[in-house]
Amino acid sequence: MKNTGTVTLHTARLTLRKIRLSDYFVMRRWYCNPALGRYSQKNSVNTRGDCIDFILRRVYNYYFKRRLNYYAWAIVLDGKMIGFVVLNGGEKDLYAIYYMLSEAHQRQGYVKEAVTAVLAYMKTQRCRAIFGNCDSNNLASASILEATGFRFYKKVDNYYHYPDGRTGDRLRFVYKLKEKRND
Repeated sequence: MKNTGTVTLHTARLTLRKIRLSDYFVMRRWYCNPALGRYSQKNSVNTRGDCIDFILRRVYNYYFKRRLNYYAWAIVLDGKMIGFVVLNGGEKDLYAIYYMLSEAHQRQGYVKEAVTAVLAYMKTQRCRAIFGNCDSNNLASASILEATGFRFYKKVDNYYHYPDGRTGDRLRFVYKLKEKRND
C-alpha cells in the first residue's frame, strides 16, 4: 500500500481539501483569535505572519517537496475554510494529529466529522497508528479524540510550557490502524 498524500475528502456537511495560499484571507480572521491560542505552546496569540507561515509550509510540502506521506486538510464549509486537520510524522508509519477550528464553528460537530473522515482515509494509507495530544484542561479536544475512536494512552505531568508561564499536563491518545509487523 502506497501513501497518496492529501486528497479531497467529502462528508455530509464538509469538504476536506489541500490548504491553498488563498485560504490566508479567510484563515487570518480566526487563526489570530487569542481564544484559539490558549493551549498553543508556540504563541498565546497567533499573528498574521504565523498564519501565512502555516499556509506556506503546507503548500511547500504539497507542491515543491511532493511529499506523499504528508497530510494537511482545510476544513471547508459552504466554500469557506473554517479549520484544518494536519497529520505530522510518517516515520515508522506513526503520525500525530492536530486540528483547529474557528471559534464561530465550534461545538457543532465539524471537527469530529472531519477527523472521522481523515481516520477512514488513513486506513487506506501506510499508517500504523496516530497519536493525539492535548492539555489535560482542554476537555473539548480530549472528547473529540475519544469520540472518534482514540484510546487514552498516558498522562505526562507538567509537559506543556506556555508563553505566559503556565504549565499543563499532557494527555496522550492513540488510534491504532494496523499492528506492527515484524518483517
